[in-house]
Amino acid sequence: MNVSSPYCAGLPFHIRFNFLICTVLARVKPSAIVHLRSHSDRDDWLRTKDELMQEAGLSYKEIWEKDSQLTVFIYAEDFLREVLCSRENLTILKKYGYPSGFSFSEALDILVSRYDKDHFPHEIGVFLGYPPKDVLGYIENNGKNFVLCKYWKVYGNPDASIDMFKRIDFVRQQAVHKVLSAL
Repeated sequence: MNVSSPYCAGLPFHIRFNFLICTVLARVKPSAIVHLRSHSDRDDWLRTKDELMQEAGLSYKEIWEKDSQLTVFIYAEDFLREVLCSRENLTILKKYGYPSGFSFSEALDILVSRYDKDHFPHEIGVFLGYPPKDVLGYIENNGKNFVLCKYWKVYGNPDASIDMFKRIDFVRQQAVHKVLSAL
């Protein structure tokens, strides 16, 4: 998600940023990726990141940087740990080279090293809280043959993914109302 979206133009950085991570704040998703594409957004992030993350009760890793652009992985550590420990997700991560019995910090370090090298390792869907069937379906089908596409591509029975899309839509709608009522 891009903090510099034209839909958010003119709003202060912290408001735009909190909108982009609202699904993590609401614990609908364990994490989000935020792309800071302008000098001013990058500078605002660097100046306020510790305060923003402390207020939100979230953690972060800066995972990619080039020129004025910065990509940040924002996560709710307790929720992300839970997601990574599910049997299905452990199987996926092991299949894609994560060592057996990896620690939480090792998993994040591997993800960051692959993001930097490959720019977008597809197992990142596990970290973002996508259903395991959709992560595997995307990898095994090279992003093709999906049955539905909204926030990610859906493979197989779409019911669980549709339920999650509805929760994401609801949280985002609430965040928009909150921003609009503050104006």
